[in-house]
Amino acid sequence: YDILYVENEKGDIQMGYRKSAYSKDQTNEWQGRIAIVLASAEEALSIPEIQERDICLQGITPQKMAKMLGTLAEYNLVGKAKGKNGRMMYKSLAVMEKQGYDIEPYMKGVSG
Repeated sequence: YDILYVENEKGDIQMGYRKSAYSKDQTNEWQGRIAIVLASAEEALSIPEIQERDICLQGITPQKMAKMLGTLAEYNLVGKAKGKNGRMMYKSLAVMEKQGYDIEPYMKGVSG
């Protein structure tokens, strides 16, 4: 749940809750699928390219995809960078390490 603060007509602040459109289990499944797609790709992928490789990821909004990829980046599973085309590109840090890249600049958030 997200906590929302809303001002009513009288100027009073009210607190409300907004439930996510997707369950935690659904989000976790999608994140696992995204991780699998990236782990099996040698190259960096954009959000549409990730979605093309798993039918279950098609139809998810780009905003939701970006949020899930951001979570994977916080857990040091995914690196992200802006591509030459100006689009955000994502790549598995494990794949990058295997390819001999220095992944230290991509490490953030939770260590371990």
